[in-house]
Amino acid sequence: MILIFHHQARRKANAVEAAFDKYWDDDGDKYGKFTTDVNEYTTGLISNHNVVLAHMPGMGKKNAANVAANFRSSFPGIKLALLVGICGGVPDGQDRAEIVLGDVIISDGVVEFDFGRRFPGSHFIRKDTSTDNLSPPRAEIRAMLAKLQSQRNKKRLHDKLAVNIDALCPKLGTGGIKYPGTGLDQLYQPAYRHQHHKTGDCEICEGGSICSAAQKASCKQLGCDPTRLVARKRLPVAKNATRAPPPEIHFGRIATGDTVMKSGPARSLDRGRQAGKLRNDKHGKNCGRSLSFRNIDARHQDISVAHRSTCKWFLETKAFQQWRDHDDLPTNNGVLWIKGKPGAGKSTLMKYTLKQARQAFFKGHVTAAYFFNARGTDLEKTPLGMLRSLVYQLIDQDDDSCNRLLVLFRDKLKKHPQGQWDWRRGELEEYLLLEASRTHKKPIMFLIDALDECGEKEVQKVVSFLEALSIEAVQASADLRICLSSRHYPTVSMRKSLELIVEQMQEHEEDIQTYIRDRLIGRTQEIEDQLLNKASGIFMWVVLVVAMLNQAFSHGKLEAMQTLLKELPPDLEQVFQTLLNRDMANKDETILTLQWILFCKRQIQPVELFSAILVGTTRQHLDPWDTSKINSDTVSRRIIHSSKGLVEQRQGGTTLQFIHLSINDFLLRNQRLRTLDPKLRDNPVGTSHDYLRRCCFAYVMSMKLPIQKDYHVVRRSYPFLPYAAKYIFYHAETAQASGVSQRKFLQALLKQPEMDRILTAFYRLFTDHRCGDVLQILSLDGSIDLVRVFSSCKGFDVNSQHDGYYGNALQAAIAGGHTKMVQLLLDLGADVNAKGGKYGFALQAAAWHGKKEIVRILLRHGANVHAQGGRYGNARRAAEKVGSTSIMKLLDTVDDAKVKPKNAKSSSCVIL
Repeated sequence: MILIFHHQARRKANAVEAAFDKYWDDDGDKYGKFTTDVNEYTTGLISNHNVVLAHMPGMGKKNAANVAANFRSSFPGIKLALLVGICGGVPDGQDRAEIVLGDVIISDGVVEFDFGRRFPGSHFIRKDTSTDNLSPPRAEIRAMLAKLQSQRNKKRLHDKLAVNIDALCPKLGTGGIKYPGTGLDQLYQPAYRHQHHKTGDCEICEGGSICSAAQKASCKQLGCDPTRLVARKRLPVAKNATRAPPPEIHFGRIATGDTVMKSGPARSLDRGRQAGKLRNDKHGKNCGRSLSFRNIDARHQDISVAHRSTCKWFLETKAFQQWRDHDDLPTNNGVLWIKGKPGAGKSTLMKYTLKQARQAFFKGHVTAAYFFNARGTDLEKTPLGMLRSLVYQLIDQDDDSCNRLLVLFRDKLKKHPQGQWDWRRGELEEYLLLEASRTHKKPIMFLIDALDECGEKEVQKVVSFLEALSIEAVQASADLRICLSSRHYPTVSMRKSLELIVEQMQEHEEDIQTYIRDRLIGRTQEIEDQLLNKASGIFMWVVLVVAMLNQAFSHGKLEAMQTLLKELPPDLEQVFQTLLNRDMANKDETILTLQWILFCKRQIQPVELFSAILVGTTRQHLDPWDTSKINSDTVSRRIIHSSKGLVEQRQGGTTLQFIHLSINDFLLRNQRLRTLDPKLRDNPVGTSHDYLRRCCFAYVMSMKLPIQKDYHVVRRSYPFLPYAAKYIFYHAETAQASGVSQRKFLQALLKQPEMDRILTAFYRLFTDHRCGDVLQILSLDGSIDLVRVFSSCKGFDVNSQHDGYYGNALQAAIAGGHTKMVQLLLDLGADVNAKGGKYGFALQAAAWHGKKEIVRILLRHGANVHAQGGRYGNARRAAEKVGSTSIMKLLDTVDDAKVKPKNAKSSSCVIL
């Protein structure tokens, strides 16, 4: 059964009643109403649905609330309630669909625009918290609305609307509803006031106010200027035309209140407050922050800007124009795929395309771009990072998309009140697929660069998802374009897409020629021709070779340019090898530089690498950093020299990276690193990490206790110390896992406790973790291979206690959330009921951190549920504090009589 509210006058309600196919009250009203129900209803049938029309006594929320309070007593079987009536469509700029008289508005959300506080000076602030706002429709209705907004269903709805209007009009009789003409559908600019405009007509209106007579008069009577009308293309051209334009259906939020909004400026201001939810709403801001991440657009900024007059040809290609204009869509699904060899210049071309899209041919569209970066952080090179970035950009530019995501965001906040959650790949993919199936007010363009840099295992999954996205859009007739770029390898494909091979384009070769003519000193036509011939479309090859030729020319060796060019191979990797083989006097320094860029835990800074090179190659005593002796230019020149020009500073100069991803492949996948040093031949990865661990250890051990407590002072004086102290055990763990034993290193820490204290002290200074010793650090980090080796060393004590946050290794492992580490420590004899640390006992720590599986393990090993102490008194109170009902129930199931504790003398546990 469906309930319809109608708050308008009787004549307007006629249109609703005319939609009834049968009236039950003609037969004595078989439904009737409850004796205390004061409402009045019309009951009947529309199609095969039983419908109740509730007649409201008047306008306003009070009347609506009274009707709503009574109807349930008479009609408890109501499944859906609809509020119908007349509303004003708010004009919303050139990029939005026009709304004219006769259109249908379907609400997907309600905003109370007059619910708030009025301050002096007519300053009004609407109450906009989660508790004050009206709840969104339930999931069933939201799903139905999403379905109706697909292009196919919207068209069906539109067609049926026209048919139903034609069927209803005869039912309304000669005095029924008809289109009043365009003369009564006039929309003036928001700032243009409805008042007397002729001089001398009204002193009140001339004084800046609006008289009461003007409020009742027509625009013609007031002399309103027709040139101030907002132009609307859908209205008939003929003045005061009586034929209505075909009605359109719109979806969006509806503003409701007890106030009829007659003020154009106030109306626009209210709409402005609601638009841009992501920027102004508390939940919107937090939703955006939850998607964003550090370096979200770093790779895009790092890519070189296109050289003068290059890349323009791309916009003139047939493939691009076909993609831009959505031509022959069934054969390509709106996807353009740019492919090319490593170093061909694909990323530069994509950056150029994005700039042109935003400034020119797709201006006003939603444009979202992601540039994969295999040398960046985890999110920079994974599909999850791509999804978070695309969704972030989408909701930042499209209010409707933002509001739909906010529903999901608020739901996650309710389920995880402590904020211990993150976006999952599957839910973001599902969200984007739903958005692709909707009709948006603005066309959407997704640009994804360097697909191959997300890894061979993931690239096909990403391509499959993007293909599904394009298919959804085509089936829904949604305006979506996707532009991709990748190498030829790994081999992945789509069934339908446009394709362009960069190195095969004649115009691309002309771009290379332009670069040579602009950058090569002392060039001749012969040298230029040889460069073009050898380049084979690889822009990076030309950049490197031009720099080498210019260096030869600067030494006054014209003949050397010819000789060098003849000797240089056309293969990009062979050029890398040539660079590395030049001037091998500082071979160890070059190898160490390459190792740091390849294997550092995070991207390393120039001053950090400079210090690491010094300690790794000279082992000299490290004095505090003196900028008067070593400036940024000195550091930069040393790194360029050490790396043979293969390392560059990222945009802004804060971190370092290889000049191209192909250098990573050249050194590792093609195994060139092991040929540079005989010590790396058998195990280049493990041996490299072991050497980097030694560099970190040497640097930290050059410090003395007690340490300077000021983080910033220490960092300025010893710039490599934060990295060395924080990541020394990462390199040790990776080396051990790769087959290079760390036993001697760990044994030395037990023999010389001062080393342990120094490493721990600086780890605490440069992290947020207050560990008591190295064992706690390893347990917190989940370094399971190192702990296994550590446990076999003489003097190892798994139950060593230290003052501080964790107290012992077991609680540190729990804080890190490492289930396997917890199990290992217990197997090594860790006391499950040992007292210490902030939470007193391991069980309380696990309960507070919400680690249900670890709680199970601790209970199996005899954890005392009733142990008292720590911050929250006991484990159950800790679970209650964080709202973990599942852990509370688990702790409540413990029955002392059912099982004897394992490896413990006391108290209760349960076999689970």
